[in-house]
Amino acid sequence: MNTDAFLDLDVIARNPEPYKLLGQLELRGLEQVLNTIAQAEVRHAVADRISTAARFVRPILDLAPALNKTFDLDKLARRWGAFKYNRQAGLLHLSLLLHRKEPREIIDIEGMEHLILALNRGAPFLTPIHAGPFQLIPFVLARIGYPVATFMEADSVTLWREIGIALMDAANPDLYARIVPIPLPSKRAPRDALRLNREGLLVLTFPEFTMGEQPKHAVRFLGAQVWAVDGVARMAWLNKRDILPLIFRVRGEGRYVLRFYPPIQVSGREEILNATVAFYRWLERRVLEEPHTWLSWSFFKSHMLSLQPHKPTPAPT
Repeated sequence: MNTDAFLDLDVIARNPEPYKLLGQLELRGLEQVLNTIAQAEVRHAVADRISTAARFVRPILDLAPALNKTFDLDKLARRWGAFKYNRQAGLLHLSLLLHRKEPREIIDIEGMEHLILALNRGAPFLTPIHAGPFQLIPFVLARIGYPVATFMEADSVTLWREIGIALMDAANPDLYARIVPIPLPSKRAPRDALRLNREGLLVLTFPEFTMGEQPKHAVRFLGAQVWAVDGVARMAWLNKRDILPLIFRVRGEGRYVLRFYPPIQVSGREEILNATVAFYRWLERRVLEEPHTWLSWSFFKSHMLSLQPHKPTPAPT
């Protein structure tokens, strides 16, 4: 039975009044309240959902042979199921922090030299891993002064705006003005992304699941052969921009880390495959660091492993 929980994001958006009280709390008190609610819901409202999520992901983990070398897959499945729902309290707390504190008070920003290097060649295409508090990456970037266009499901921007209103009575208009959504699904999305990037915006995308039914390339990933999309590499080539991988993770003790990695260049059309392979190698390393936080395991099975390429291309060795 799927029971609504107090910290479900859609519940907050539909019923904002009770949550406005949370926004009035001192930040330390707010964190304690959210953690207490989260712990209670784990024991009651979402206990079945967590165990169901763990049972769902467990056979998928068997399809990634690279995990067997390091992880107990039963424990990993349970940890993933718990993370999937426990993360809600952290998302809400961080969304408030981003409105009420300077980002560097709570976020360690690392690898800025890589962002600066990429910006010297024009606004890059950002490729974070779909993990941890990924939904808040565009808000973090906007808060540190980088307007961003982001691929999002059509309802996501509205949802986060409504959550902001629920928690604070009014969403920060300047913050939202720096975030341009590129709604999905849409055939116009890649063209819109290219245009916005040419206008100087960073473009945020999650290549492992947001680039649609584009030609696939055979790539080794987590010990299996998967079909990798090359949409981001194609856009980077068309606009003569870099691909810039990054992560946003919980560091602990109330701190987070936003880390940029060395840019991946696409100097010519013949480099599209090499750039795609380079990104998936980077992605594999990040997944293996914290596999319990990767939220694309279902997509790994349904798309990466299952979809046949239009024109299969072997990956370089």
